[in-house]
Amino acid sequence: MGEYRTLRVYIANFGRENYEWPECRRRGTVATMNEVNAQQLWEAGDREAYITSRMRGKTAAGLTPTRAVAARWYNLMTIVSDTSDDIWIHRDGEKVWWTVSTSEQPTFERKTEPVGFKRDVIVCHKPCADWADRSRTG
Repeated sequence: MGEYRTLRVYIANFGRENYEWPECRRRGTVATMNEVNAQQLWEAGDREAYITSRMRGKTAAGLTPTRAVAARWYNLMTIVSDTSDDIWIHRDGEKVWWTVSTSEQPTFERKTEPVGFKRDVIVCHKPCADWADRSRTG
């Protein structure tokens, strides 16, 4: 018998106000980001320190994140960096876009966010197939 893998489907947003979406569409990637200090904790695999540090900050809505929210942020970087053969869906206005992640390695790039608090972040771009707004048969 062959090996079976669970098909995973994710709905993706790309930063506050989806600022990274044009870059993801241009490059054929899915992406997520962490503030620089939080990224260092993620890279070190220090989940507890990451969660604790993120709970001291604020969400985009100005709220103090719960432990569950901070843990989800930690997990999101892992999901995006490790995704392979998963379906990703993104809504842009009235259009729904989709792609399938590849096994290629992600890249991590430093950037200042163009919106909101204009935080210094590390953006993880994981390669995927070209984004499409139609089925494979058109």
